[in-house]
Amino acid sequence: LASKTITITAKLLNCNASELEAIMGWNCGGYPNTVDATGCSFDTIPYLIQPINAQITLVITDQPTAELDLCEPFTLGIDYASVFQADVLNPKVEIVALPGLSINGITGTYPGNSGNTEPMSYTVLPNGNWLVDLTSHSMVTGDSLPGVITNPLPNPRLFQLDVTFSSSCDFNPGNRMRFIGQGESPCGLGAINSGSNTFGAPVRIVGANPYQMGF
Repeated sequence: LASKTITITAKLLNCNASELEAIMGWNCGGYPNTVDATGCSFDTIPYLIQPINAQITLVITDQPTAELDLCEPFTLGIDYASVFQADVLNPKVEIVALPGLSINGITGTYPGNSGNTEPMSYTVLPNGNWLVDLTSHSMVTGDSLPGVITNPLPNPRLFQLDVTFSSSCDFNPGNRMRFIGQGESPCGLGAINSGSNTFGAPVRIVGANPYQMGF
């Protein structure tokens, strides 16, 4: 008895569950015009296609704890992780621009904790924020970070960013850096937590601490 494996590839047009029927026939004189063709036997196998979601987490892992001198560069470390079943498509990090703050440089490490660190570019959005496309790193394959099904190991699902800023006289001490993780599920909707905000601690400047008063 010979057997044959058939692989069916489909593209999801939305994130709703879909049904697929596979109809197989045998003892047919030729390819039947209908499943009711005389002399053929057939069987129908129904499949339920349930799209799976992607999910991201964005965590600040390193930030200044002491007061900074004005114009002194400081760095924030950010971990962007794919933490659910599906791959995260088009992973990006949006950095909310603050008056008096500029970016000195950005580096990205992928896979996480691998030492594969590269300079990262960014684009300025119409709202003035800075957008970092994680797929521009040379070690990222295609347009996505793997989900747990594709790769259960944590480091291939982890992208580490280090962003260095410097402040000017227009910076308001006590402001908090804000980052927005972005990404999509394969079925087209935003990944879980895409668009959520992650805040850093207040940035304190020597001699301009807004929480202290002199008498």
